[in-house]
Amino acid sequence: MPTGIVLTGSYDYAVVAMSIGAAVAGSFAALELAGRFTAASGRARRRWLIVAACAQGIGIWSMHYTGMLAFRLPVPTRYDWPTALLSFAIALAGAIVAVFVVSRRQFRWRGVIAGSLFMATAIVGQHYVAMWSMRAPAECRYSPPLVLLSAVFAFGFSLLSLRVTFALRDALPDWEARRAPGAVLMGAAICVMHYTGMAAVTFTASNDPPVWTHAVAVSSLGAIALGAVTTALMGAAVVTSTMHQRTRARSDARAFSERLRAAREADARRIARELHDEVGSLLTAVKWELERLEPYCGTESGEAFNAMQRRLDETIDSVRRIASELRPPLLEDLGLEVAIEHEARLFERRTGIACRADVLLDPGHEPPLAEATALFRIVQEALTNVGRHAAATRVNILIEERDHGLALEIRDNGGGVPERALAAPSSLGLIGMRERAELIGGHLEIAAAPGGGTLITAAVPARRSPRRES
Repeated sequence: MPTGIVLTGSYDYAVVAMSIGAAVAGSFAALELAGRFTAASGRARRRWLIVAACAQGIGIWSMHYTGMLAFRLPVPTRYDWPTALLSFAIALAGAIVAVFVVSRRQFRWRGVIAGSLFMATAIVGQHYVAMWSMRAPAECRYSPPLVLLSAVFAFGFSLLSLRVTFALRDALPDWEARRAPGAVLMGAAICVMHYTGMAAVTFTASNDPPVWTHAVAVSSLGAIALGAVTTALMGAAVVTSTMHQRTRARSDARAFSERLRAAREADARRIARELHDEVGSLLTAVKWELERLEPYCGTESGEAFNAMQRRLDETIDSVRRIASELRPPLLEDLGLEVAIEHEARLFERRTGIACRADVLLDPGHEPPLAEATALFRIVQEALTNVGRHAAATRVNILIEERDHGLALEIRDNGGGVPERALAAPSSLGLIGMRERAELIGGHLEIAAAPGGGTLITAAVPARRSPRRES
């Protein structure tokens, strides 16, 4: 081909569309991962920064080379792979700064402008270094005004992307809505800069043989594979980040519930202690004073005096019962078996419903106090529900050791639990039983019992402590 002839190229628009998709996917993944970087701390923070920057860098780099492979020249074209790696390093450096800026908790114009300048420099530098990696029997001549325009586009769209990301980060509730506009604008910064830069170059034929030492050829199939793999990687990054976010949210919720449960138990112990020590002592003192006044009461007031004493005795018994329910001393002092059996006897006397408790534990061990307390509270709540709603005449409680831990069964012969009540938000007692089981690593199910009534089953992993001596 004669030297100096202008080479006319053409675009495969399907591959062009793929290059745009790679840029937007990379930006979207980077913004999603930047959210994890913002929330993390320590070493995890550095890891999320690297992952987010790699996502953005891969998006920039793959967009350029997919876009280059969409451009067809009438001469053989290859790419110098060391120079291509250098272009990726430039894209990665810009992505690190962009991710760091967008993950800042507060918007500051100085930081956003600096980040946009660095990002634009990285995009422009990556593009022209990648162009330098081309190996073909042709010379490249650039139009300075169009080169400057491509840089302006890169800066303008980068600045707009960072600004929109900050503006929408706290304004929109859905994570897709928050990140999508910024990702589209960042992808536009990469694509507009690239195709403006391509418009700035003119290829002319040359008889000087290119240096093929480190050059590799990429086919159309390779272009499709590059875009597909990049998109798949971005999708995997987003899915992984989302799963990590949900797992961490569940873990945080579980930890919060555990702290809340511990705080409730501590409050219950404090209230029980104050009821027993202060209110109980005051009531006992009042009873003694009444007994001292008894000889001075006449026959006419004797009946009223006796009624007052009975009411006072009932009040003292109620205070003791409430204090015992808030902080069951038998559970802490004598263990789960004695506490459950005592609770069953109290329930039987209070409601008239026959209650049998079988606690079959290993003679040498029993659950730690946290697990024992959770099981005891589940039994308490279940018995309360039976007494209020079940219209039952019999309740059986079974706690026994099985292969993988403890099993709890509570069975009554009442009318059963309506299906709508099992999932109703207002069924706080049922929800509380499930939460208590989950907080100690177990699970609880409520179903209709064979033959009628309700069956509550719970399984708790085996974690035992030495049995307390009675």
